Amino acid sequence: MMIEMLDVIRVLVALSSFIYASWEDWKSREIPDFIWILMSLTGVVLHAIEFTLTAADFERLKITLLFSSFSIIFAFTVGLLLFYLDFFGGADSKALMALSILMPLAPKVKWSSAEAHPFIPIAVFNNSVITASLMSIVMLSKNLIDKLRGEDLFKGLEYETIGKKILALITGYKISANKLHERSFI
Repeated sequence: MMIEMLDVIRVLVALSSFIYASWEDWKSREIPDFIWILMSLTGVVLHAIEFTLTAADFERLKITLLFSSFSIIFAFTVGLLLFYLDFFGGADSKALMALSILMPLAPKVKWSSAEAHPFIPIAVFNNSVITASLMSIVMLSKNLIDKLRGEDLFKGLEYETIGKKILALITGYKISANKLHERSFI
């Protein structure tokens, strides 16, 4: 019962941290590091409590430590690699790493009858890749609507290859320099 309660706390901490981080990101495009530090410290404390409670069951403790270590190492490796390759921002990388410390494995609490991926950071990463790829549909739709309204999408880019034009259609949209200066982010 106590282990399940620790999992509920982990989920609530992760959820509240990500909601607050999203709000900060929306407001200022900056996310304070204390969010990731607090998530990580909470994870360390909850793991210490869990390991203390399950110390009598050495086999379970050993398996939990092994799987948790794998999940954390994976998240840190992917997070840092994607950050240094400029595929991730700093907050994205820190969020993945903090989540891996807070909740490296799926909660033992059954939220539904569906099976969860055993490694939460890997599942979150996979889901974020799928969700982010859906933005290409949004970008393409916006560009097609702009084209139907008569906008010249490739003015000044007439000599670019068809491949680059297709890539531009699904990864961005045309915006005037004036509008760009008016917005703090797009």
